Amino acid sequence: MRKSKLLIIAAAFTLVAALVVGCPGNGGDGNGGNGGDGPTPASFSVSNLSIEPAEVLPNETVTISVSVANTGGSQGSHNVVLNIDGVQEESKSVTIAAGASQSVTFSVTREDAGIYTVTIGSLSGSFTVVSAISAEEIAEAAILAEAEFNTYQFDVDYEITMEIPGETPVTTTMDMNGAFDFANEKMHMDMQMTMSTPPETVQMSIEMYLVGDWMYMKMEMPGLPPEIMGTWFKVRMSELELEDLWEQQDIAGQQFDLLVGFSEVEFLGTEMVNGVECYKLQVTPDIETLWAWAQIQEGTEGLDPGLDPEEVITDFSYVLWVAKDTYFTVKTVVEMTMTVEGESMGMAVTVLVFDINEPVTIELPPEAEAAEELPTS
Repeated sequence: MRKSKLLIIAAAFTLVAALVVGCPGNGGDGNGGNGGDGPTPASFSVSNLSIEPAEVLPNETVTISVSVANTGGSQGSHNVVLNIDGVQEESKSVTIAAGASQSVTFSVTREDAGIYTVTIGSLSGSFTVVSAISAEEIAEAAILAEAEFNTYQFDVDYEITMEIPGETPVTTTMDMNGAFDFANEKMHMDMQMTMSTPPETVQMSIEMYLVGDWMYMKMEMPGLPPEIMGTWFKVRMSELELEDLWEQQDIAGQQFDLLVGFSEVEFLGTEMVNGVECYKLQVTPDIETLWAWAQIQEGTEGLDPGLDPEEVITDFSYVLWVAKDTYFTVKTVVEMTMTVEGESMGMAVTVLVFDINEPVTIELPPEAEAAEELPTS
C-alpha cells in the first residue's frame, strides 16, 4: 500500500514538471522550446538630427543631437555612434523602454576652418568652422602677397564656346603651362590649342620665351607663312612692348586683376591644393573691374562702350584658393557668360600656380637662340 502511494506521488510530480516546462506562456512551446506569444525584442530607430549652430569660429562648441526610439516590445540598449568626416568621434549607450524615445546629445569643437561632415547611423549633416580672419582680410592679404611673387610655375585649362544664331558653335580648348622668373627677366610658355567647329577640328601650338629684351617664338597653325611654320624666330622688343607683353602673359597677375576690385567675398571653407592647405573664397568683383577684365578676354575689347555690363555679363563666378601660411593664391576658377545681340560667349578657366618663389630653371633652346631675327614691323 505504501509503495502504491509513493508511485502516485512520483507520477504527480512528473506531470506537474512537464506542465510547467512545456506549457506555452511559461517559457516553453509545448516541446521544451522558447517560442510562443511573448514580447518582441527591442528595436531602434534614429531620427531628427540637429546640428547647432551650423557655423562657428575655431574652438567654439557645436551641439549635435538625435532622437533614438525603441520600436520593439522589450526594453533594450543601443549604442549611438557619432562620426565626423568618416572617423568615429564619440559613442554613447542608452537604455530605453519599449515604445519610448530618448534624445542623445554630443558636444564637439574644431580648431581648423573647414566644412565637417556629421554622420549618425543613416543620418548626415554638416557644420562649418570659419576662419578667425575674415574673408575680406584674406582677400586683402592675397593682394599684398601677389607683390611678393618672384618666380612661379603655372598650368592653365581653358575652354571658350562661341554661339551665333544659325551657325555651328565654335569651341576652343587650351592647355598651357610654363614658368616665370621676374628677377632674371625670363619667361617660358607652352600652349596647345584645339578649335572645333564640327565636323572640322584645327590644332595649333605656340611655344614662347621672353629672355631679356628678346621674344623667341615657335608656332604651328593653319595660314602661317612657310618660313615661320614650326620654326623658331626671335624679335627684339622695345621697353614698352616688353611691359605690355609681360602683363599679358603674367597668368597669376591676370587673375589678381579681378581680386583687386572686389565688392564682396564669401568664405567657403578650406581645401588642400597640391598638398597646400588653402582658404577657399568666392569673390564678386565690382562691376567696373569685371567689365574691364571681361572686355580683354578673347579679343572683346572692341565691344560698344555704351553697353550695360550687367546685361552683357549674364553669368559669372570667381573662386580662388589662398594658401593659409603665405596667402599666395595657388588656384583660381573663373566661369563667365557674355551675351550681345543674341551672340554668346561662355568661358571657363582653371589656373594652378605652384612652386612660388622656388628656384626655377628656364633654359632657352639653342635653336631658338640661333633663330633668325624678324623685323619688328
